[in-house]
Amino acid sequence: MMAPIFKAGAVSRDVYLPGPAEWKQLWTGEVFSVGEHGLALEDFSCPMGAPCVFTRDTQEWNMSEILAGYYGEAQRVIQQ
Repeated sequence: MMAPIFKAGAVSRDVYLPGPAEWKQLWTGEVFSVGEHGLALEDFSCPMGAPCVFTRDTQEWNMSEILAGYYGEAQRVIQQ
């Protein structure tokens, strides 16, 4: 799931993660365990070059396995 910023100059935004699910933030690898009522992340940091991108595993797609080499590494690549 991607939550882009549409406001010029903004570096954060509110994000809602539906549940129940475990969501992983692509740039940091941080995991959010979300209950059945979802989770609201207020003022979540997503500066230019590191948009809010979250993945989750399902029975059909194991995104943790597919993107294993990217979690946490994406931020390092952007800073180079």
